[in-house]
Amino acid sequence: MSDPIFIDRPEPSSKLNGFLDAALGGEAVVCLLEGEAGSGKTRLLHHFASCAQARRPDLLVAYGTCDSFTGIGDAYLPFREILKVLTGDVSESLAEGNTNRENASRLTRFIRMSAKALAENGPDLVDIFVPGGALVARLGGKAAQNFPWLDRLTPNILRPAVPYAGDLSHDNVFEQYAQVLEAMSAQCPLLLLIDDLHWADQASLGLLFHLSRRLINDPVLIVGAYRKEELSRDSASGISLKRLIGELKRIYGDVTLDLDEMVSREWLDAYVASRRNRLGQDFRDALSHHTECNPLFTVELLQHLEDIGILVGDSEGFLTLGRPVDWNSLPSRVSGIIEERISHLSEFEQQLLKVACVQGERFVAEPIADIVQKELPSIVEALSGPLQHDQYIVMGIGIREIGQNSLSLYKFRHNLFQRYLYRQLDEVERIHLHARIAHGLERLAGDSAESFAITLARHFAEARLWEPAAKHCVQAGNRTARTAAPEEAIAHYEMALALSDEHALGREQGIEVATVAERLAGQYELCARHRDAVRAYENALAHVDGLLDEARLLRKLSLPYQRINAYKKSQAMLDEAEKRLESATEEETRTAWQEWIEIQMQRGWICYWRNEPELLRAVHDQLKPKIESWGSETQALQFELSQIRLGLRDCAYHVDDELVELARLSYARLPEHASDFLRADCTFMLGFVLLWSDEYHEAAKVLDEAHDYCRLCGDIVLKNRCLNYLSIAKRRLGVVDDVDSLVPKCITLSEAISAYDYLGLAWSQRAWVAWRNGKSEEAQEGIGRALQIWREKSPAFPLQWPALWVAVALAEERGDRVRAVEYIAKMNDRSLARQPEPVIAQLTTVLAAASNSAELASEIAEAVNLAERYALL
Repeated sequence: MSDPIFIDRPEPSSKLNGFLDAALGGEAVVCLLEGEAGSGKTRLLHHFASCAQARRPDLLVAYGTCDSFTGIGDAYLPFREILKVLTGDVSESLAEGNTNRENASRLTRFIRMSAKALAENGPDLVDIFVPGGALVARLGGKAAQNFPWLDRLTPNILRPAVPYAGDLSHDNVFEQYAQVLEAMSAQCPLLLLIDDLHWADQASLGLLFHLSRRLINDPVLIVGAYRKEELSRDSASGISLKRLIGELKRIYGDVTLDLDEMVSREWLDAYVASRRNRLGQDFRDALSHHTECNPLFTVELLQHLEDIGILVGDSEGFLTLGRPVDWNSLPSRVSGIIEERISHLSEFEQQLLKVACVQGERFVAEPIADIVQKELPSIVEALSGPLQHDQYIVMGIGIREIGQNSLSLYKFRHNLFQRYLYRQLDEVERIHLHARIAHGLERLAGDSAESFAITLARHFAEARLWEPAAKHCVQAGNRTARTAAPEEAIAHYEMALALSDEHALGREQGIEVATVAERLAGQYELCARHRDAVRAYENALAHVDGLLDEARLLRKLSLPYQRINAYKKSQAMLDEAEKRLESATEEETRTAWQEWIEIQMQRGWICYWRNEPELLRAVHDQLKPKIESWGSETQALQFELSQIRLGLRDCAYHVDDELVELARLSYARLPEHASDFLRADCTFMLGFVLLWSDEYHEAAKVLDEAHDYCRLCGDIVLKNRCLNYLSIAKRRLGVVDDVDSLVPKCITLSEAISAYDYLGLAWSQRAWVAWRNGKSEEAQEGIGRALQIWREKSPAFPLQWPALWVAVALAEERGDRVRAVEYIAKMNDRSLARQPEPVIAQLTTVLAAASNSAELASEIAEAVNLAERYALL
């Protein structure tokens, strides 16, 4: 049996080409193929990619797929595959037919550019998405040390594995991934294909949505394919994908292509005609009726008819009917064809597939050899021989190194084969096979077992071996938490705790319940599931022993209470935490004081959120001597940043020299080993303070530096602030072109993270650019957008003057004194940022003259002139 001939379908291909043209022109980012199993989604993706590359010789294609068994819990699975391919790891993709040799060659030549893009824009993605050691090897090993940008990757490659990735969150990962694709696409346009989206993990769906918002102006097209019947099922992935599709349609219109609605009789006729034949119209009509033109069913049924001798070759090589077709006796579904195919295999071949299907759509040969008690070469010979080339059921992918062992990697040609075989196993057989597969994989993985943790946890759980299942669930949670995929980590930790509770597993069995519960609570917090976090911290407290550990957990427990505005309860937790510290031993003194400092920092945030500056000042007075005696470098810096925030609130952004000096000192004290997160925070704070002290040139320089740190660590929230306030600095310097180039980035980022404060600010800046260019109508539209956003979403935002001054200038040009006074009155509101004293005085004068129309026009004109003189306009 050979690989079936592909017959193009003009309608979906035409629409896909239209999406690609739009994407390469910066007008679209994502489209989705939907259809039932066997509708030809995967083959259409491959054909479209091949044709697109023929049209665009510079186009790079990368393919990722989701897995029915591990994908839902395996964070970022399709996007890991895509980034591996984009950084030159093409062997498996080539073997699976997901890329062709020409594209593989392009990707290999692109590796230096792609690795540089990764180093400069997404260093934290190394070993989350791309194995660092393998990447350096592909770059040339030691020769790669000559690349100066490689220094950005080295710390990530060498860092030890820890349960958490520090400050890294899924927002950081999303933004770094977007930045990497943005940088790559600046060199070559990208086509990214994702198959089986109906099995996607939550993190991948979140990343897909983020990319759809962030890459709207870049030459990137993402095409996803999914089974639409999965959307109606009550599964986490189906519900999440359905929501994602709805959101994409709301934003971009209809981005889906339904292949089932594009079922084509022309396709079936063309496929039959692809081989010389003497099959008449009646046969084709019956075939179309029986298969409903489903591509997979059509192809498999025709092959079945050949196998049983109904279709035969005549003396001239034409395919013809050897005997009449009894359509009623033929399988009515593709599963029936699969059953027929399997039934004709040898007993040995059926046994191999029975064991293979337990592993999932992808499987390795080594555990099979152990289970069927045959030498590995005979297993490989069967899989890579008849089952691949004659029966077309499996395909070899390649060899994967795991620790000291090599694994022979295969996959089923279509997951319907795997699913059919798995359903044929009875419960007893499944349990025993899962157990043997689990033990075999664990033995093969050796010290690298954590890399198989997700797979091992599933196999041991299916085998009802609860102790190893719980251990591997914990490992899977730790591994997933490091990838900043909290929803997936939560699922693994919850399973570990459930198994521990149900089967009385604890420390004696290697399960530290308190540690797992604490980590689970932290993941809940990342997902804003604050009440769940409370319960998890309480569970951890019930299983912990030491007083210092209790103090830490109580302090952490105060945070979710803050998030739900239960400030009294939060304070009570901090009070309890302090009491635990009173019993600290002499050996625990330093640790206890540093925990005490963290507790007071938490108190300070409560005062900040409740707008209690005097109480915050009292907390600072308590903290200062203890920070000097016991605080770490990081705690000292965080304390100074808290002091600066208090100062900005006190002065309403009318900064004095003392606050500027404090910001400079904090910046100067940054330790050499400080993380990019801490550098970004300190650098932004200095730039922000300089901006409000009228040091515009230096502010712009420092904010640009802060933006670089944000880009490196992927802090999209702070990155957005840097760009918005950089645009304000450029505005006050009067550099219209710079502001004009920054505004689209600010709008895109603000929309991507729903940062309405800054979205309004970005529209204000767009209006200012239009006003400076003499486009009054465009300026008025921008002001309307800004004020509406603030009015509906963020009325307390204190920095509304960038919009209000343009609104006053426009009203003054129209002679609309009533509107001008309305905007001036709003600017004079004490809840907003203060402006220079002469400007405040003039605003007061305008409001006093509001009843005297003769004076009002000239006073408004003077206010506008004064705003221009102080670089507010």
